[in-house]
Amino acid sequence: MPVKDRKEKQIENLEKLKLLRPIDDEFARCLYQGNLALAQETLRIILQRKDIRLVEVQTQREIHRLMGARSVTLDVYAKDDRGRLYDLEFQRSGSSSLFQRARYYSSMLDLESLNAGDNYDSLPETYVIFLMEHDLFHQNEPVYPVERVNLKTGTLMQDQAHILFVNTDFRDHSPFGKLMQDLKCADAAQMRTPLLSKAAHFFKEHKKGRSMMSAILDDLRKQEREEGRLEGREEGREEEKRSMAKSLIRDTNLTYEEVSRISGLSVEELLLLV
Repeated sequence: MPVKDRKEKQIENLEKLKLLRPIDDEFARCLYQGNLALAQETLRIILQRKDIRLVEVQTQREIHRLMGARSVTLDVYAKDDRGRLYDLEFQRSGSSSLFQRARYYSSMLDLESLNAGDNYDSLPETYVIFLMEHDLFHQNEPVYPVERVNLKTGTLMQDQAHILFVNTDFRDHSPFGKLMQDLKCADAAQMRTPLLSKAAHFFKEHKKGRSMMSAILDDLRKQEREEGRLEGREEGREEEKRSMAKSLIRDTNLTYEEVSRISGLSVEELLLLV
């Protein structure tokens, strides 16, 4: 890359870095990577449990154990000294499939934990925690816990699989309210959670930290370009299928079912072509 282009990219990265908040995925992956103290403090505040002592934390942890099954990448994966597993997800928007995603992520933590021959009672307690950009349920509650419940008796299943949706719009003077404010703050000096402020200051103000962030932003930009190319190739293949199908429908006496088998398009898709 020419020196001029490289400098322009650096300037662009620094400008973006100024605006990044801890709730932004590309910033969170740096703040929490290997930072046991910060991840531990975050979990203790959200779950209101002082007994959490982490022994492992990773960002962008990939889980894929079944051939052909969809893999997942956890924003922040953590494990404590009692074997409990945690997944922190920084969620900028509430998609229509958010609840299904929460279910799948919870199941993948189970899959990661149980090996062949293990008893089901060996499953660890798990927490999948979505830090939402806005109040998902519009009830002004700090946290919305989701548990399996026996609908007839109203009793909890006690399966130790927990899903929580955290409202980062919530504000008060408690450690929780301060953390929520900090997660959406771009200025490290204005953050009131000391460990988070310290980590944010390092990546925004220190030369080494800015360099690390710049490299990550470059990688993300390359990844986005590659994903765009892959999407373009896929769209090209789909257009080839449609073109071939049109020709078969127009120039042959094949039935729609036969054209469907040849082209890979469904009969419903074929009917839209004519």
